[in-house]
Amino acid sequence: MNLDFGKAITYVTREPNYIVKILIGGGIIFLGFLFSTIISIVGGVGTIFSASTTGTVSTGGALISLMSSLVATIIGAIATIPILGYGVQVMRNLIGGAQAVTPEWNDFGQLAADGAKAWVCWAAVLLPGYLLSFLGRLPATFAPTNTGLSFITLCTSCLALPLFFLSSMVLPIVMARYATTGDIRQTLNVSAIMATLQANPSTYALLALGTFGIYLVATIIGAVACLIGIPFAIFFAYLVAFHLYGQAHVAAQGGTLQPNYGNAPYGQRPF
Repeated sequence: MNLDFGKAITYVTREPNYIVKILIGGGIIFLGFLFSTIISIVGGVGTIFSASTTGTVSTGGALISLMSSLVATIIGAIATIPILGYGVQVMRNLIGGAQAVTPEWNDFGQLAADGAKAWVCWAAVLLPGYLLSFLGRLPATFAPTNTGLSFITLCTSCLALPLFFLSSMVLPIVMARYATTGDIRQTLNVSAIMATLQANPSTYALLALGTFGIYLVATIIGAVACLIGIPFAIFFAYLVAFHLYGQAHVAAQGGTLQPNYGNAPYGQRPF
C-alpha cells in the first residue's frame, strides 16, 4: 500500500479559500487550548498554594493537579469535535472522488453531529492508553514522597507507550470506517478493524509514525511563530492526517472506492 505524503501536505493550499478554512479551524483549536490552559494554571496555583502552606506537595495538592490535568484534557478533546467533523468530511470527499476535498465551514450542525459521533469512536480507541496513564499516576498522587509508588507510575507510563502506538495504528482505520458508514456500531466492529490491520500492518505503522512526525513538525513551526501559530499549524496537520487516512482507506480496498472492510461490508450491521 503506497501513501502519497507529498500530496497530503500540498493539497490544502490548492483548495478554494484555504487560508480562511485554516483560520477558522485553527481558531477553534485555539479556544480549546485557551480554556485548557486556564484550567491547568488554576490547578497549578492550587498545588503551589498547598505546598506553600504545608512545606511539601500534599496529597490534596497532587490530586488537584491531577484532576485539573484531566479536566483540561477533556475540554481540549471536546473542542476537537467540530474539527473531527470537518476531518470526516475531508475523508468522505477524498474517498468519493470529489473535486474539492476540504469543505466550507458552512454547516456547523452537520460538522458537530459527525464530530460528536467520530469523537466517541476516537475516544474508544485512545481511552485504554489514557486510562492506563491516569491510573498509573494515582499511587504517586496519594503518596508523592514514596519512591516505590513513583517507580510504579513510571513503569505504567512505559507500558502505555506501546498501547498508544497501537491506538495510532488503529485510529486511521476507525476514522475511515466512520467516514464511510456514519454508524458507531459498524465503525467499532473489532473483528473487521483487526482484519484490516492484519492485512496492512506495515502501512498503518508507517502512517502512525508519519502522522506523529507531521504533528511534531507542525508544533515546532507553530512555536517558532510566537506560539500563537501552534493551533493553526496543528489544524493544518489534522488536514494532512485526514487526507492520509482517506488514502489508506482507498488503498486498503484494493484501489477502489467501494467501502468494505474484512468480513463486515459497509452498510450492513456487523452484529
